[in-house]
Amino acid sequence: MASHVCALVGRDALPDARTLTGVLAFLHDVAQAAMLVADDLDGLAHPAGRDVDAEVTALLNGPDPEEGRDLIYEDAELADAVMARAVLSCREVLPAVSSAAAHALTHPDGQVRAAAEETAAMAREATDLVAAQRANTRCA
Repeated sequence: MASHVCALVGRDALPDARTLTGVLAFLHDVAQAAMLVADDLDGLAHPAGRDVDAEVTALLNGPDPEEGRDLIYEDAELADAVMARAVLSCREVLPAVSSAAAHALTHPDGQVRAAAEETAAMAREATDLVAAQRANTRCA
């Protein structure tokens, strides 16, 4: 979803400055979520012997999807996998977030430019953190 939103920003496809400012706030939050730190995110995202996608799908498509959402978090390993996948997804989209924010820096509305600056700064911070973590992992 975030990559689609980034594409909308890049194509100037949003209807007004208020909407664009809100979208940039969302992208800021995506970049901020990418900064969550945990040991071995890849391992958490793919626990041995479990098909996380199938388990989550079964819970969400069960007789009570609302209860299924709650049940995900009653299983600590499954909850960790879902959260780790979310962080990894946020990390994957960081280049697109940076690009969208850079594009919005040229918008004529001052509030949009301010939101773009905050989003670009958060994306840079997240990108630097992720790069440092990868470097530390390779050195370890």
